[in-house]
Amino acid sequence: MNKLSSTIVCRRKEYQKMITSLSRILVIVLFIGVTACQTTNPGDIVGKQPAQTPPPAAQQTQTQNTQAQKEAEQPLLFQEYCTPERLAETVVVFDFSGNGSAFVSKHSGFGDTKDEISHKNILWRYDQSRGGFVKTGLELEGNLSSKLSWNGDIWAYTYYDPKSSTVVTNRKIKLLSTVDGTQREIEVPRVRSINVPGGDFSRDGRYFAVFLHDLTSRGIVAVFDVATTEKIGEVSLTVRPEIAQIVDVFLDPLGRYLAVSKEDIGEWLDNPEREVSSRVSVFSLPGLTRLRVHEQPGKFSGFSPDGNYLLFAPLRTAAPVNVIHVTSGKRLSVPENLQHPVYSGGMDRLVKLWNSGFDEYLMHDDKIILLQTKRFREGSDLRQAVYVESANTWFGGFDFGRGGSSELYSMKSAPDEVVQAAKAVAEGEGLIVVGFKSNGIGKIKEGIAASPLYSRLRTFPFFDELAEKGLSKAELADLLLFHHQKLMEVEKSQGSLGVRFKDLPGARLVEAITNADGPAASAGLRVGDVVEAVDGINFADRQEYLRILNSKPAGSSFEFRVNRNGQTQHLTVSTVTCFADRLVIDRAGRRLFEYGFLAFSSGYPDLALNAASRLRSLRTEYPVCLTDNSWEMLLKSALALEAMVMAYRGEVDRAYEYLLEQGGLVHQGNTFAALYILNYPDYWFPLYADPRRLSFLLDKKPDELARPSTNRIAPQPYPDLSGRLVEPVAAPPQLPSREVAPSEQVEETAQPRGRVLD
Repeated sequence: MNKLSSTIVCRRKEYQKMITSLSRILVIVLFIGVTACQTTNPGDIVGKQPAQTPPPAAQQTQTQNTQAQKEAEQPLLFQEYCTPERLAETVVVFDFSGNGSAFVSKHSGFGDTKDEISHKNILWRYDQSRGGFVKTGLELEGNLSSKLSWNGDIWAYTYYDPKSSTVVTNRKIKLLSTVDGTQREIEVPRVRSINVPGGDFSRDGRYFAVFLHDLTSRGIVAVFDVATTEKIGEVSLTVRPEIAQIVDVFLDPLGRYLAVSKEDIGEWLDNPEREVSSRVSVFSLPGLTRLRVHEQPGKFSGFSPDGNYLLFAPLRTAAPVNVIHVTSGKRLSVPENLQHPVYSGGMDRLVKLWNSGFDEYLMHDDKIILLQTKRFREGSDLRQAVYVESANTWFGGFDFGRGGSSELYSMKSAPDEVVQAAKAVAEGEGLIVVGFKSNGIGKIKEGIAASPLYSRLRTFPFFDELAEKGLSKAELADLLLFHHQKLMEVEKSQGSLGVRFKDLPGARLVEAITNADGPAASAGLRVGDVVEAVDGINFADRQEYLRILNSKPAGSSFEFRVNRNGQTQHLTVSTVTCFADRLVIDRAGRRLFEYGFLAFSSGYPDLALNAASRLRSLRTEYPVCLTDNSWEMLLKSALALEAMVMAYRGEVDRAYEYLLEQGGLVHQGNTFAALYILNYPDYWFPLYADPRRLSFLLDKKPDELARPSTNRIAPQPYPDLSGRLVEPVAAPPQLPSREVAPSEQVEETAQPRGRVLD
């Protein structure tokens, strides 16, 4: 689990000045979380914060009003609690439990005066029945530095009083049971600060490790037994007072190792081109014997889910995460896109967080394998991610800075069939690399059959990489056709009606006809019609409407009662069969397209035209699986294949005119087919005969086009659409040459020049 807070040990005046100015705006925001700094020395960072009324003693508040009674009956979801009004007045930061089942939200905002800051700390738990985090009723007032145990059953915290000017030599870490409310205390003598948020619990809740800053500026990592609150050992750190440093403490999920990370961030802050570096010391538990020291570029972000590897995430360079074995130092090969920020979950999962989505990876057999991707609408801003073990789901969002959004996004962790596909495909690639091509192809087919929609199989680069690993075009075509076949076998269901609705109370307004060949358009439904009932049954909302439609098998007919300009009409709408997931038909079409241009480059233009014809037939067979716009985009690929064959057969001008008549190769900004032509010019060399006209049809400038490295096809065996291998036609035998006898040689004489005629 990535830590969201860190301790900062700093003595440089210029760095203190920067932090002071930041703290007057957001007292809790500094780098990853300045509230982790719990110092009371006026010269330390947080001692420079604005004056604040001392927080009351630790107390558990239970509001006895009507609102609280309502919450007891139906606890508030976190999104419901974080109203726009609350977000406008406060800043929220989070501390998650290791398994994601609970978190503490710290709400900080100005009090009655701008120099007065109030803090409220609230515990939330994931509620399976409601699919979100609900308010537990457990709240603590005051400026807390806190940490939850792995399952959220223990809430460790300390208070910080910024008005105190005396050195506190005896401090306490409180351990509050979130189950029964009982509380214990860990006595920590002779320290000036405790970094509770930068500490860590072992998964079984037995140990709690935390970084302490003693009175001599010496750093100490102490490990405590949670049950007895006794210290079982400590590790001393050398803290350099002249630079800014961050110290974090991690326990591996299985309780075998303690990792202490020290990052020098002073030069990193001063030099925007410099990458942060981390020095991580690994100790055994419970003996605290030093096992190894790792120095790596990037911020140390913790253990892998199984505890066998350390993760280092570069922050400023577009480089993948470094994954290093805890004891051996072995470095794993990592996919290029696995970059900061990366979060871990379960026993074998990692997720890369993008601004608008997730990429989930599997750690298996010393490999890191992509499982799935999910993207949300443009403009989504996912700041943090957490894996909720009980729901097997990743949640992202948590952008609750002042004026932030309370919207959360989620992605179910990949199911077993996707995991099976990922493992089989990775194994197949490995076999191909070492020369076992037929075995490797068999394994990849095993993965395709397990999950035809597996993310790695989505686009052509995967198959192109197999070519680089040694597969012939015929072998690639075999895989493409196999994948197409398995996609077409995917479960089918009742298709879309080809219409976009707007929900009204107890009705649905037709906003647009999205498919001119769809059931709605064929039945006579028009834009502006209001559907009031289906088969004589009124519906309250979209869910009830869908339940009525899904009550009959695909192909059934329904009677729609429609209000059209105040007049009631009854229309019969016949549904059609389609794929449950519209991505099926899109990817099936891609596989035919890719098969087609590989067929052409292997010497079979007619097979390329057959692929184009099969592509066009998909729309006839499954008209409502895609909208009209999506079909137009997909069928640009058939258009490209047809034009390429024309150009190859000497009809270059006709090929360009044909493309122009059909609207070019870009549809409403979508460059699906165009990207293949741009990225793989050698497969499309006939269309590059006139770069000027091709660039116009691709909506590009001529200098943006690459130049093909060949203008010839390479005849070789290739399968037809049925899978039967076709051999190239042999060239006619060359007649043997013979030497001409001297007596047969003809003397060359000068030929008269022809006249130039007007």
